Amino acid sequence: MKACRRIAKVVVAVLVLAGCSMDDSSFSKIAERIRLTDSSKEKINAASALELPPAPRPLHATGDTFLYSDDGILVQEQVVSATPGRVTWSNDQGMIWTTSNDLITPQLSWSSHPELGRGRQNIIGNPQALFPLQGGNAVAYEVRGNSEVVPTGWRDEHLCAVLGQMDIDVSAGRYTTFHISCQRKDHVEELFYSPAAQNYVLRVRDFGTSKSRKELVSVALSDDRIKNIQVAVQLPVAPKTHDEIAKKDGAMMKEPDDKTGHSEEDVAGRNFGAHLASYRTVLVARNGWQSLSRKFPKELGDLEFSTTEFDAGNGKGTYIRLVAVSFNSLAAADKFCDKLKSKRQFCEGTRARP
Repeated sequence: MKACRRIAKVVVAVLVLAGCSMDDSSFSKIAERIRLTDSSKEKINAASALELPPAPRPLHATGDTFLYSDDGILVQEQVVSATPGRVTWSNDQGMIWTTSNDLITPQLSWSSHPELGRGRQNIIGNPQALFPLQGGNAVAYEVRGNSEVVPTGWRDEHLCAVLGQMDIDVSAGRYTTFHISCQRKDHVEELFYSPAAQNYVLRVRDFGTSKSRKELVSVALSDDRIKNIQVAVQLPVAPKTHDEIAKKDGAMMKEPDDKTGHSEEDVAGRNFGAHLASYRTVLVARNGWQSLSRKFPKELGDLEFSTTEFDAGNGKGTYIRLVAVSFNSLAAADKFCDKLKSKRQFCEGTRARP
C-alpha cells in the first residue's frame, strides 16, 4: 500500500507542475487513472529473480531488428536511422514512423494509418523525466496532433508510472522487466521494458471491451552495446529472422503456383477484395491469413485469399499485399471492411485482380 501511495504522490506532484487542479489529481482519481488498484499492488510487490538497477533510456542503432507477434500476426520492425532525440522505424508491412527514444512517447509522425491517414504529433512536457526507470517514477505530458483524416487535430493527456519490476515470459525468452503503466486517451497501456532487449518485450492494451497483446519473438541488435549488462533471467533464444519464423510455421504448406489461394475459375466476375495487410513474402502472407482467420473466424471463415506484389517506392522494396476475396464490387468490399475496422483491424477495399 505504501508503494501505491508513493506513486500516487509522485503523479500528483507531476500533475500540479503540469497545471492540473488538485481536485482532478486526488488520490482516488489518480489510482483509477493509472490502475493503482489491489491487483496493481500485487504487481508492484511481485519479486523478480534479478533486481535491476535504475535503467536509462533505450539506445537504438540503425539495423536493430525486432520480431513481434501482434495478436498472433508476425510483424518485423527495424530501426532505419537513429539520433539522440529521434528514431525512424519501418516494418515489413510498408509503414514508416518516427519516435523519440524514451519508449513511452507515442509516434511523432507516421506514413499511414487505417483511420487517421498520414499524420504527426507534438509532445508538450518532458516524458523523458520518467528515466532512469525505477519503481515510483511517474510523469504526465500532453499530446497534440493532426492528420490527413483529422486536420483539425486532437489534444490528449497521458499519464505514465513505473509500477516496479516483473519477470516476463515471452516467445523470445524470460526477461526481468520494468513494468510501466500508461493511461492513454482511450485505453490503458502496459509496457514491460527490458534493458537486455532495449525495447519492450510485452505490450498489453486494454480498451475496456477488448484487449491487444504484442510480444517479442526475437531481437537482433546491430552491435554489442549490452554485452556487459546481465539483465535477463533467462537469456533469449538465438535471434530468428521473419522468414525463419514463417518457414517453421508454414513448413507443411504448399506454395501456390499463381500466388493466390484459389483458382482462376473461382473468381470469374468477382474482381474485388479487402486488403488486410502487407508482408515481405508470400509464405509469410499465408501465415498472416491463418492468424487473421483465427482472430476473425466469423468475418473471414467463408472467404479465401489472394496475394499481389507491389513496389512500395522510395527504396522501400517489394511487398506482398494480402487480400480477402472475392467481392462483386468495390462497394461490397468496403462494406465488408467496415466490420473489421470496427474491431481495429486495418481493411481497405481494392481491386484484387486486373
